[in-house]
Amino acid sequence: MEHLAPPDQVQEVVAAVRAAGRRPTVKGVCRVLVVDMGLGNSATTRALALAAVAALDLAASSETTLGHYLKPSVQAADHVEAQRVASRVAKAKARSTPDGREKSRAAGQANSRNNPLAKLVGSCRGRSAKRGHGRVDEVNLRELWGLARTGDTPWNGLLDFGAYGTQSDTGSAGSPFAPSFDRLDSGRGYVAGNVVLVPNIWNRTCNRYDRQLVLDLTARATRLLSEGRRDEADVKALRAARPYGSRLEMRLSRSCASVFGSHPALVSHRDEMMSRTIDALYGAGRGVCPVTGLAFSAEPGHPCFPSWDLVDHVLCGKRRYSGTGRAARVVSTSGGQETPSDMRLVCQFFNLGRCTFDDADWWRMADHVRKLVEAGVPT
Repeated sequence: MEHLAPPDQVQEVVAAVRAAGRRPTVKGVCRVLVVDMGLGNSATTRALALAAVAALDLAASSETTLGHYLKPSVQAADHVEAQRVASRVAKAKARSTPDGREKSRAAGQANSRNNPLAKLVGSCRGRSAKRGHGRVDEVNLRELWGLARTGDTPWNGLLDFGAYGTQSDTGSAGSPFAPSFDRLDSGRGYVAGNVVLVPNIWNRTCNRYDRQLVLDLTARATRLLSEGRRDEADVKALRAARPYGSRLEMRLSRSCASVFGSHPALVSHRDEMMSRTIDALYGAGRGVCPVTGLAFSAEPGHPCFPSWDLVDHVLCGKRRYSGTGRAARVVSTSGGQETPSDMRLVCQFFNLGRCTFDDADWWRMADHVRKLVEAGVPT
């Protein structure tokens, strides 16, 4: 049975051979078919090779001759893939040991410091592929990076390009003011018009919330602080609310399972955590965040939904949660003996933004946001 090669595929092969920059040869045609296009040594491939050879005015060859060239090309491609698999297995095995994990972490930090833009773009590609958002507009990302480096950004004076790849004392959240690519619409990918370059801490603060709402709340928090005031919360509404199908205090007292080192520790502190939750919502706390001064909201998904925060991430235990909710190991000076006194009830967007940073870092960012809002500068 005669196999006919589609003309469009023939032209694709011819164009690839000529783009290689070398004198076209039969072997070069076979290399393009196997290595670049991933085709095997089949009758269809040999027919495509014959058509491409004829289009390039090369010496006439039979299918037998082409098979002779295709076979080693296939073997070479298989060998390369086998080497890649072996390399991945070896790296995974090396990372399975404590020493290997430490070396891998150190290499990653060194790569971030030496080439931060490439590291950021690679992270964007990974997140985009995971969420099914398609290709990343790398040209746009590099343009944003270049503009910010020259000072053409609303965050001028706050972005610290020398901090990318550094690690905080309390975990892997990095530096609060290291540059970070933030999507304006989380439902879309890293495409032109949907990406801005912002400090890491602001990216974490915005998280999944409505951007304008977070801008307004952050600016309001700084004004309340400067005026020495606090919001007035609707305590009755908080008491009557049933977020996620249960009373607010029940939801919050149970949410500490991720903070304490073990289930027995949570059980031993259950009564105290319930007492502290009730006091923060309906008692002395009056339903107001003690840090931002903003009133708590019982609406699920609202930036001011109450959230338990570890005051000192080094002091408080064997585990901590980053802004993305992934558990990470940290150095513990207390052996993981966390107690309710190490915690405070705060607005969720503040908790996510502050992450493992200092309160002063968040307030520095918030003051910058207030100035941008008052000046009407888009962020």
